[in-house]
Amino acid sequence: MFFTLLLIGCQSKSSTEEQVEPRQFDQSLADELKALAEVDQVAANIPQGEYTKLSKRDWHNFKDSVFRANQIRAAQLLEKHGFIGYDFEIGRAFPINLGDSASVDVRRKALGMESLESYLNEMTEMHFMMNKGYYSEKGITSPSFYPIEK
Repeated sequence: MFFTLLLIGCQSKSSTEEQVEPRQFDQSLADELKALAEVDQVAANIPQGEYTKLSKRDWHNFKDSVFRANQIRAAQLLEKHGFIGYDFEIGRAFPINLGDSASVDVRRKALGMESLESYLNEMTEMHFMMNKGYYSEKGITSPSFYPIEK
């Protein structure tokens, strides 16, 4: 989940690409997300290593503190960087609360990533497939994709 935050941005227009300076990759944020994911997996597992010495109560307190801290930090990052939402009426993914939308595709390209529209279309297709029964009942037989500029 945390690495997804690094991948998200909002739609840009080709005419702005030349005017916008791409941001540098935020290595400190990537390192923080990696560390959060690692401790999250420790807490999500059964006690191992040094954690086997904790009492049941201390282990649950540790897990609780990790999950609460990660939840708070995730909310802060989602507020700052945005996230993907889904329109259940048409079955389409869309960006929510994204900053610096004018240069998102420039930044994504600089990192070797596909356009935002391509990413949203992938998320749309996965979401549609996971909820195919729901959409079938509503008479929706295929996902609603964004047009991709060539």
